[in-house]
Amino acid sequence: MRFATICMGVVALFVVSACATANYSTVSRPGAVVELSQSHVMVYSFLDVRERDFGRRMIEEFSRQVTGQLATRGVEATVVEFRDSLAGAATAVSGSTSLPLREIVAENRAREQELSVNYRLLILPSDMTIQGAWQYFDVNWLLIDVQTEEVVWRTTLEGSRLVNWSIDENWQGRATEMVAGALEELSKSGLVSAVALPVAAAQ
Repeated sequence: MRFATICMGVVALFVVSACATANYSTVSRPGAVVELSQSHVMVYSFLDVRERDFGRRMIEEFSRQVTGQLATRGVEATVVEFRDSLAGAATAVSGSTSLPLREIVAENRAREQELSVNYRLLILPSDMTIQGAWQYFDVNWLLIDVQTEEVVWRTTLEGSRLVNWSIDENWQGRATEMVAGALEELSKSGLVSAVALPVAAAQ
């Protein structure tokens, strides 16, 4: 379990310009995998379903940090966003939307095989509530073994933030907080190293 509260004027991992909270709760299946090092993960990041709420700059930075942080821990990652897929591009998103997850995975199965993907990491925004200037959101992370199709690890981010003037405010800090929290949960579950490996060792 990880809880972080960051408010205006407070310095933590970075300086933020608004209040935000991030609370992670994790469930893993002991013994399902030893670690992800030297594996290839296909990251299905569907944060862009809520692009108008999270902001495009934050989503792009999030994808960059996910691949970069996994790489420093010896894990190769390829990101597929919701709108990258034909099924995603053809889906109208408004309010509560049922995501064509099976179709998107099926669409990328040949690519998974070509890249020798071992695991899928699904990042799915499951709830977004707007109350005035406040956003309250849940994001589910699920790690799936490609061979068995079993969920071997999952965590849920329950977050909130106060939007003062722009959806894109503090885009880099918000991405950092999300990625750092998830990597900490993966580390506590024994799936990745606690400390980023030197780049040479991760290659």
